[in-house]
Formats: sequence, C-alpha cells, structure tokens
Amino acid sequence: MKTLCEVTECASLEGQHVKKDRIDASFHIHVPYLIQCCSRQADRAQPQTFLNYALQVLCNLCNRDYLKHYITYNKGLDVLVDAVKDTSNVNGMRTATQALTNLASGDEEFKVKLMTTLR
Repeated sequence: MKTLCEVTECASLEGQHVKKDRIDASFHIHVPYLIQCCSRQADRAQPQTFLNYALQVLCNLCNRDYLKHYITYNKGLDVLVDAVKDTSNVNGMRTATQALTNLASGDEEFKVKLMTTLR
C-alpha cells in the first residue's frame, strides 16, 4: 500500500520517464478495493497504518478529474465522511479531509452534496 501511495503522488511522476497517463489509466481498477480497505468493516481487520496509506492513495487519486465521479459512484464519499468522523485516527481524519477537498474542487454541485452528507 505504501508503494501505491508513492506512485499516485502527483509530484512523484514529474521527473520520471514514465508517462503519467499510462500509470493513471490502471488505477480505476483499484478504486473499489481502496474504498473497501478504507471502510469501517475493514478498519478493524487492518492495522491503522494500512488504513492511513489506503486513505492517502485514495486522496491522491481524488486529484484526477476523470476518477472523481468513479470514486463517488463507488461510495467513496460515504467512506471518506466516515473517516472524517473517526476521532480515534487523527491522521486518517486529516487525509480524508484533504481527499474531500480534492473531490470538491471546482464542482459546486458536489460541494452542496458534501455539505448535506456531513450534517
């Protein structure tokens, strides 16, 4: 999971010879698994560091415009909101908040949906 976290960072691909689009094209396959890893049912089975890395990968993927709707479609919004409300994992709360900010950037309709979900 840590390797996926490093590969999905936007800054990590700028200086390399690998095409970013080629790497990003395969990440839509992993979105449902990442959301499952971040859900509360998987939270108890996995160590907290694994959960935080999964949240960080999801947060990094939320920067991609073409993956935002796919993450939302796979119930990523609910999982991220649950992670924000989990007070036992402060680092996970921070990462989930950053992911929600990335998802909501540039989309007014999504911001309204997010605000109604957070209430």
